[in-house]
Amino acid sequence: MQSFSKSILLALLSILLVLPAYLTAEEPQAPEGEFFSGDKPIQITSRRMTASNRERKAVFEGDVKVTQDGSVMLADWMEVTYSDKGEILDIIARGGVILTHKNREIKAEEAHYSRSGRTIVFTGNPVARDGQSLVKGSKMTYHIDDGRSEVEDSTVIIQPGKKNDG
Repeated sequence: MQSFSKSILLALLSILLVLPAYLTAEEPQAPEGEFFSGDKPIQITSRRMTASNRERKAVFEGDVKVTQDGSVMLADWMEVTYSDKGEILDIIARGGVILTHKNREIKAEEAHYSRSGRTIVFTGNPVARDGQSLVKGSKMTYHIDDGRSEVEDSTVIIQPGKKNDG
């Protein structure tokens, strides 16, 4: 279950790694494991967790909170689909999705990780913040393999002279 949880967190939070590059117009960097690294314990709490090995799904409902070493993910509901080897195939988080680490944060109504598509898609008026700077749009797509981000209907606000600590 720990490897399963670690994969969930690495996938969903890797989008936070490209935020500073996106906001400062530098080349995006591929995820380096800064968030939810494998050497610290991961805790997942929810009001209810239902797992079906036959369907290879786990559903977390109500006040879902995932924490590890200062990184936090919150959602109302999360469904994880995994392979027979325990590899994460698909993650859907819904309702008040918030991902935070240090002064970086992404808020959206839904986040969808696809292993086969190698993407994380945030919908429902996503807003990504890094310090005082932010990116918002109707849909944010992060391409895991090349670190590329796409934001539809984008608005970018960069605070000049502000140092981002993330």
